[in-house]
Amino acid sequence: MHYMTPTPLVGTALATNVGGTVRLQFNEQGRSSLQKFDLWANGLESHTEYFFVVASGEDTNAYPIGTVTSDGQGRVRLSYMKKGQGGGNPRKALPPELDPISNVLGVGLQETVNTQTVAFAWISSSSNFQYLVKRNLTSTDEGATPAGSISLKANGQNVNFRLLADGLTGGETYHLALNSNVVESVIADADGTLELNAWPGSAPAPLELRSLSLWDATNNVVLGTLLPK
Repeated sequence: MHYMTPTPLVGTALATNVGGTVRLQFNEQGRSSLQKFDLWANGLESHTEYFFVVASGEDTNAYPIGTVTSDGQGRVRLSYMKKGQGGGNPRKALPPELDPISNVLGVGLQETVNTQTVAFAWISSSSNFQYLVKRNLTSTDEGATPAGSISLKANGQNVNFRLLADGLTGGETYHLALNSNVVESVIADADGTLELNAWPGSAPAPLELRSLSLWDATNNVVLGTLLPK
């Protein structure tokens, strides 16, 4: 998996002069992995403490996970990293609330006095991202014959998608479900194989994808995976 999303940090109506960037990175291959989080902000009040807030998982509400203080020029920088095999600077270790980094929906800064948000970045709104996932799908029945894999390569302009599955029931209809919503149906061939080679028109934005599964005709999950982690 390769996941990188530079997203603008945008000032709210309370602080229109605030700007910056949030950059998330997650690389995983085999047993090796690397996660990075970087936030840069300027236009803040100088020498002022702010809450660092995060929305993650399926909860779009942002909650404070710590504080950060701007410098004399109203700038803030946060930088964290986590390596799969350990190591690195403990002072810059990725907080548990950001792990995995691909689960982060949005980050922002809030005033500590009245908790008003002064800047926020929704990760799914990034238009300059790189996202690559290649993996086998997991069967819900360890003793069953179905097996499959996906390849998803996306950026701000294009999405290339491929799903292969075999060991299915020949002639039966199967449904591709993204975030538990059916977006396409396909019939397995006589050999119990099916293939999808295009990103469905009703699919969610790639950065909003949290699960992918293949359902049988009675809506039972046959194969699936969680995304992007």
